Amino acid sequence: MYKMKLLSLASLPLLTLGLFGCEEGSASRGGGIGGTGVSVASPDVSVVGPVTAFGSVYVNGVRFDTNNSNFFINGLASSEDALNLGMVVRIEGEVKSDGTGTATEIHFDGELEGPVTEAAQVDPNEANLIRLSVLGVKVNISSATHFNALSYDTLQQDLSIITAGSLVEVSGQYDADGVLQASYIKFDDDVFSANETEVEIRGKLIASNDGNDTWLLAAGGKEFVLDTTGVDSSDYQTGQMVLIEGALTALNSNIILVSEIELVDLGEDSDIEIQGLITELTSQTDFIVDGIHVNASEAERDYQEDLQLNSQVEVEGTISSGVLIASDVEYIDGPNFDEYEIMAFVSSVDAEQQSIALDINGDTFSFNTNNRTEWEDERDDVRRVNLASLNNGDALEVTLQQPQEGVWLASEVTRTEDEDGINITAPVDQDTYQADSQTINVLGLKYTLDADVELDIDEYESLAAAFKNPEFESIHLVDIDNDGDIDELSLDD
Repeated sequence: MYKMKLLSLASLPLLTLGLFGCEEGSASRGGGIGGTGVSVASPDVSVVGPVTAFGSVYVNGVRFDTNNSNFFINGLASSEDALNLGMVVRIEGEVKSDGTGTATEIHFDGELEGPVTEAAQVDPNEANLIRLSVLGVKVNISSATHFNALSYDTLQQDLSIITAGSLVEVSGQYDADGVLQASYIKFDDDVFSANETEVEIRGKLIASNDGNDTWLLAAGGKEFVLDTTGVDSSDYQTGQMVLIEGALTALNSNIILVSEIELVDLGEDSDIEIQGLITELTSQTDFIVDGIHVNASEAERDYQEDLQLNSQVEVEGTISSGVLIASDVEYIDGPNFDEYEIMAFVSSVDAEQQSIALDINGDTFSFNTNNRTEWEDERDDVRRVNLASLNNGDALEVTLQQPQEGVWLASEVTRTEDEDGINITAPVDQDTYQADSQTINVLGLKYTLDADVELDIDEYESLAAAFKNPEFESIHLVDIDNDGDIDELSLDD
């Protein structure tokens, strides 16, 4: 059996909906959409995850041919042009042994749809994070979030763009705290109207009254009261996962007048492979990934680190009585994994090795890409940007990880305008700053500081004193010129 490697962005309700379908779903929705990173291991598969590149469509590291595909956005027939980066989609089709695929159908349906109930504001603990609430559910927006109508930088400069009552559709992944980490947000020009504006949410039924015409739904760390007098909910039971469509009785109300309810059901004996965040951790062999209970007691594991909440893992196995009996677990990413960011210029591209070399003031820094790398073009707005699109001298913003010593892998590559010169952001460690030689070491490159560098080190009198502060986690070097001189150096906690 060919093992699929899939990237996941979702919560439990979204997971089961995307993979196994809704019992009452319409044909055009194909049982709804989920961002689960789950695939049925059969010749015809369902693959669910975020769109990371185009040409054709890349999802979960698989390049899907879409020449003969049918596209559905929120249940309506559409086209590939309606897809955006970051959208969590479900692909029905086939995956070949070489890692390429053919998509028969591609479906998108947001994880959360409705009014903003808490206006956008900068997270007090993380300056590069914007938070808001939709239907009362907490949502985080970062530089990795994609939009249909603006950019993260634009929003960061003017938070008033998103106010209470604004209508949005959010696609993304819930973390262990029930916060939806947004990968895509669509803005609607309309404004909220009580008892009329359609909302959509997925969750678990946790209680009901005797007549089954009022239910309590748990979703995104919040509880909703479901008024189901307008639909038949007599056959539903507590503990079931459902997709809810309806209308809020007021902007900050948790009461939903339900117009449609769809039941979600796990498929027994389904061979699946998921990659997602651990949202509950009982032990190293008993945890929940994207809402699926995993039993990894007999699984092969290829990692040394201990799993943690919000660790990203890849799990392969078979569903039995609602539990994923894992045969293999791989540790993909964790909350303590280091990230690096570079803005520099292309010096060469090796398409065969899928690698890019950057010119950093005379030094060459090389890194690899793969089918999971997310590509975007902010300079020319080329939809299908990839290695073949790059030319020497192109300015790139790159987010990197170091999976092993000497190996750099890009999770995101963005072609951009040359506005800020060469910039590097890297984690701080004991070797970053050498006081005796007044040098900074990052990414294997060394820079000598001179008296003209502008320092942003809070109240500390010197770099030596600042680097003794264990709360500083990253260093940011701004506008490194061809002589290796740094204009600005800042430390961030």
